[in-house]
Amino acid sequence: MQELISYTDREIENWDNSPNINIAKNIDDVISFVSRSINGEVNGQKIMLGKVGSDLAARIYNEIGINLEWYNLELRANEIRHSFNEHGNQQKEAMRGQQAITTEDMANFSRVVIEFETVSATKNNGLQFVKNINGQIIVVCVYAKGNKSISLKTMYKKQG
Repeated sequence: MQELISYTDREIENWDNSPNINIAKNIDDVISFVSRSINGEVNGQKIMLGKVGSDLAARIYNEIGINLEWYNLELRANEIRHSFNEHGNQQKEAMRGQQAITTEDMANFSRVVIEFETVSATKNNGLQFVKNINGQIIVVCVYAKGNKSISLKTMYKKQG
């Protein structure tokens, strides 16, 4: 995944024994994790996508003044399921003027962060990334300084 730094063999080895941590090696791993999250098969687990590299960190810093270099980008099963429960129903989203999110949209999580068109800081260590991919995808994340992570909080998609 461009702009994300891959984990070293040592980092992967350190996480190997954790039943709640998965490492994405490719997009198929992400799609599988998203599907299993929606189905409730991986409760309490997360998938690590990579670390924010210096170029992406500089782009974010220039926009909002927050340094996120070397932060882990991750998806958590519970937040994936929350996003689909809240924003995955086509009828409900149409009434809001939005599109229902799909597994493909969720698989584009890292792309939205990496290729963002806008980014803004929100309250409580929140970040909002926006990218147009068959509609405007809005990704709301939280970042944690202690474990240097950026995690999905929710995702929704506007029309157009």
